[in-house]
Amino acid sequence: MRSKILLLAVILLLPSVASARSITAGDIRLMAGVGPGGNVGGSRLGAAAAYFLLDLQATYAFTRSLGAVVEVGIGGAETTIPFRARAGLQFHIPGLRWPVLPYLGLQFSVAQLFNVLGAELTYLGARLNLGVDYLLTKTWGLGIVMGFDAGSTLGTTPAFYGTVETIGYASFAF
Repeated sequence: MRSKILLLAVILLLPSVASARSITAGDIRLMAGVGPGGNVGGSRLGAAAAYFLLDLQATYAFTRSLGAVVEVGIGGAETTIPFRARAGLQFHIPGLRWPVLPYLGLQFSVAQLFNVLGAELTYLGARLNLGVDYLLTKTWGLGIVMGFDAGSTLGTTPAFYGTVETIGYASFAF
């Protein structure tokens, strides 16, 4: 019975503790995450329908709501393996009294696609992110982001390549 009361207290108090945290101008936040990814319809590359993704990201907050982001990620699959580098902007929605900080991001992507029907292809595209940060303390946080990446391979016969990825991550600010 005591453990149930303790669990209930943690569930009720944690959102109020986390809601007191926010992003401040000058924050640098490092994130590491994992999650599933998959190709969207229309790709002619013979790529794997789903893959597992490892992702590293760094953000710099210009203001409480606007920041720059750089990111690298690699997906593991039996067929096409994407390795991407991205850079762009992230906009946190300020002024909400929620325990989470929702955000929207826009990034440009450059990628190398390995083992595409035996070839290696270069890819250029853009990514739209929707996510939430849950700041546990001033330095530690958790989050989840869903991103849609769309673009084209380069070369004599360009092909559409698009993905949807969901990444859960832990973050550290300094």
